[in-house]
Amino acid sequence: MPITYRTWRDASDWAAIADVLNAESIADGTEYLRTPAELAAEHRPNTDPRRDVFLAEADGRAVGVALGSWAVRDGALTLDSEGAVRPEMRRRGIGSTLLREVQDELLRRTSVEEPGRARRLHAWVPEQQTGAVALLERDGYAIERYGFEMIRRCLDQVEPMAAPDAVTIRSGTRDEVAAIVAAEDEAFRDHPGHRDWTDEDTRGMIAQPHFDPTLWLVAWDGDQVAGAVENWIYSNENEQLGIQRAWLDRVSVRRPWRQRGLARALIAASLRALHERGITEAMLGVDAKNPSGALPLYESLGFERLRTGLLYARQAPR
Repeated sequence: MPITYRTWRDASDWAAIADVLNAESIADGTEYLRTPAELAAEHRPNTDPRRDVFLAEADGRAVGVALGSWAVRDGALTLDSEGAVRPEMRRRGIGSTLLREVQDELLRRTSVEEPGRARRLHAWVPEQQTGAVALLERDGYAIERYGFEMIRRCLDQVEPMAAPDAVTIRSGTRDEVAAIVAAEDEAFRDHPGHRDWTDEDTRGMIAQPHFDPTLWLVAWDGDQVAGAVENWIYSNENEQLGIQRAWLDRVSVRRPWRQRGLARALIAASLRALHERGITEAMLGVDAKNPSGALPLYESLGFERLRTGLLYARQAPR
């Protein structure tokens, strides 16, 4: 069966891309499902899908995809790639070809737009995707960092926890989104892999079909955002998996309010609010090198490690 390769043509390709990504996720047990609308709205920095999104096809059907982007992270230029191959089409060189295509395009473009600058190639993969791990290692990548997906499996016995004096925790509103994400961006500046949040990021987030800032829990000290938890419920994913799950995303506390129990109070308030909405389990992601002691905090709140993610990296040629 001949395999052909091409770049993204138009918005109709997002359905085929979602189908490939979800087929791989289901086969590998990562339980991370995406819709065409989510992919279309997702902001990938410095990306034009007509150049940076590649599809592999067999008999007119998408069997593999690769998506590229680049950004300045921790002061260094990083070239990020993500890919998937349908389980029944693995071990035919499709992944290798797609990785080469997306890398070559990112290297070509950044050599023009950021000439002479040192670059690193990055790719996050779940550790159970052994084929992707082998592919990256053959290409010279090595593990740079680890991350964990964590789950709390029961939300019906979460005790309320007091916020620090003068701090009020309440739901977010659409009018407050700009202030909230600016505070989050400040809070994450000392975290590994940080890149500055942009207006394009905010627009992409607002365009997501499951965007609902009333799910967010925000800590206010007067008119200052002290911390926040972006809670997200992906109804399509829950329906397909037969679960009632929410994600606690971008758990953050700004430096003047750290070490005062605010993160603990925000997470507890989030879990209680989600339980009231019928959610039965909660997930979050954490970098193993999180500088704020997040991992032991989450474990003390009843979260357990479910899956491990691997950040692979290698130096790019100058």
